[in-house]
Amino acid sequence: MEKTFENGYFNGGRVFGYDLINKKLVVDEEEAKVVKYIFDCYSNKMWGYRKIASNLNMQGIKTKKDNHWSITAVKTILNNKIYIGYVKWKGNYKEGNHYPIISEELWERTQKLLSLRSYTQEKLHNGSFPLSGLLKCPTCGGAMVQGNANKKYKYYVCGRFKNSGSKACNSNLVKKEYAEQEVLSQVMNYLNNLNLSVPLQTVVIDNLKSELEPIEDELKSLEKSLRELKREKQELLQLYTKKIVDIDTLSDEMKRVQNQESEQKEFKILLTKQIELKNNNDLLPVINHITNDFNSFYNLLDDYDKKELLRFLIKEIQVNSGEKPKDRTIKKIVYEFDQELFEEISGEVV
Repeated sequence: MEKTFENGYFNGGRVFGYDLINKKLVVDEEEAKVVKYIFDCYSNKMWGYRKIASNLNMQGIKTKKDNHWSITAVKTILNNKIYIGYVKWKGNYKEGNHYPIISEELWERTQKLLSLRSYTQEKLHNGSFPLSGLLKCPTCGGAMVQGNANKKYKYYVCGRFKNSGSKACNSNLVKKEYAEQEVLSQVMNYLNNLNLSVPLQTVVIDNLKSELEPIEDELKSLEKSLRELKREKQELLQLYTKKIVDIDTLSDEMKRVQNQESEQKEFKILLTKQIELKNNNDLLPVINHITNDFNSFYNLLDDYDKKELLRFLIKEIQVNSGEKPKDRTIKKIVYEFDQELFEEISGEVV
């Protein structure tokens, strides 16, 4: 494959705009027209990825794999140097033996615009969208994601519509504030009905105990080290008394040992506190607070942890169809674990 690359030939795979015939890239004239169209729309008409993808889908044009065009597919075309006659291998480019589809001039203009827009394009929608990927479009069943919005109106939108336009699906906007409040309310009720407190306390205590052994071993090792440092100080004093070392040497060595001793004593205090904390079996009030007031607990988390927690609890969120956003309500939450599975787990840990 390296030799193939060195000789300027393509190493295989499907590339829109070309056919691979006898291991050589041959221009597919119809697909090449689409490639030129994409570069022209982006560089000369100043269209964005989504508008290009949507327009191609409206024309009934499909990708090499017979899929709808998406933002990612358009972006991949605009960043592929194969269209100016290069081949790629292990991150390196080399002039190939195939015909280019676009000119060097159009390529350079496109790359400048790509670079410029990556710095100047502003994000219209602020804030986190923790239900992205969990909400399912009522029309196509695909994931719903963060929609374009302003400060006043924020929505989740069908991901296929966002990436590929109205030919792929409808927008099916769902109000962000409503969806998140409703999901949190239902999750809290679900957790309360499961009565998580007792089995959760058991699991937490078991986990804490399993972590205790290495900490206790480390504490023993630290105490041994402190005894050795104490003995070293005594030996230094004996050496000074016997006039084997002078006062300056004694002072320097004592300072070194005392610094080590001070650091290790601080670490010992920290380890002792960890052991005390992990030995504290009275966790039920804390766990009760979390399970009974899930909303407050959830709001303490940062955006990343909110998403992670919801993905741990929820498999998918189904949405009712409707003509207007207000009609698209939460239909059903499918959880990662159901009542039967939870009871089975609870029985094993209790």
